[in-house]
Amino acid sequence: MDALDWARCGTQANYSAHRARGETPCDACKKAYNQAKVDRRRRRLLDPSLCAGLPHGTMTGYCQGCRCPECTQANTDYHREYMARRRRERRGSGPSAAIPLLPLEGVRRGGR
Repeated sequence: MDALDWARCGTQANYSAHRARGETPCDACKKAYNQAKVDRRRRRLLDPSLCAGLPHGTMTGYCQGCRCPECTQANTDYHREYMARRRRERRGSGPSAAIPLLPLEGVRRGGR
């Protein structure tokens, strides 16, 4: 790979260059990357036309960056159902579900 251009540190492009090389990005590049991410989100919130063409009211729209109320609600609904499904699966599966519980009456625990 080419040498990293240290003069460009503090830019989103150099953040990507650090990552492509398997390096930990410097603080200036991290700051620039995070600020660019905040700016993108702010532009989408202030200018809904940037989300035109995205399927609104769906997880796909939310995952692609749309934060309109319909897409936000679809994301919330999905994650509520996902977590409820995970809780149901954990209650009914796993190593402890396969082994029947024995009654503990008359069983001594520890000690002599």
